[in-house]
Amino acid sequence: MTMEAATECLQRGERQRFGLNDGISLSNLSRMERGQLPPKTDLWQALLLKYGADPRLTTAMPLVDGPCYNLPVFADCWPHWAMRLGIVEGMATALRIYTMRQIPHALRTPAYNRALIDYRPTLKYNGEGRPLAAALACEVFTIIMDWSVLRCPVGGPEVMAAQLQHLLDLAAAGRLRIRVIPEGSAAVCLNSPLLTEMVLYNMSLLYASEGSSALYVSGPQGGPDFAAQLDAVLDASCSEPESHELIAAAIKQFESPSAPGGRRRLASAGEHHDQQATGGGL
Repeated sequence: MTMEAATECLQRGERQRFGLNDGISLSNLSRMERGQLPPKTDLWQALLLKYGADPRLTTAMPLVDGPCYNLPVFADCWPHWAMRLGIVEGMATALRIYTMRQIPHALRTPAYNRALIDYRPTLKYNGEGRPLAAALACEVFTIIMDWSVLRCPVGGPEVMAAQLQHLLDLAAAGRLRIRVIPEGSAAVCLNSPLLTEMVLYNMSLLYASEGSSALYVSGPQGGPDFAAQLDAVLDASCSEPESHELIAAAIKQFESPSAPGGRRRLASAGEHHDQQATGGGL
């Protein structure tokens, strides 16, 4: 809506009243709308100011500019960090997520998400303003998950079976690529139990390590080689058809009459992950 209004103002020659400088053209605005050109921070701020947007959104601007203008690291540890991460996730044209502990927020069912928050209430802040898969603009969405994510009955067998079926439904609809790291594999992203690779404007990579805050890394000079770590766990993963079979088998286990209860197993699986992880938290 803001881009449309900005276009109308430019068409009427009202740059000064809208607060846009002479470097903003109709063609550039069109390229920004299509995700082909990263908007400069001053344009974002002008649009936000014009429409009285929540000032918390302005903190997301360096995240958008960073990978395009050589800002290597940005640590967002302020309140509402998850909302700002959601903004950047929503702008990405491709997403690749590694998870050791839980289904990422964009792929959760409401019941699974509620069960996680019941178990650890602080997780409610991690989901603030985050888009779900259906609302994401990305053309390619890949999840790489540790096998134990499939075994941990978050919310109980029924909730977990429905959550895993949701993943398969997204895959069948062409919205998701699933790769499962098999049991016994030593492959792990040592720097984060939840790591997201985002492609912005089809030209820049941004990595977000997510815990009780978010650390963004852009470029090799910004920190660990997250791309190499993600490539390594992807290479160690089962193929997509094999991963689907593992998930289907897990669903059958949860649907069986002898499926284990949720709360006790959730705690034990969390302890197992805590022993594996070397950085970041839930």
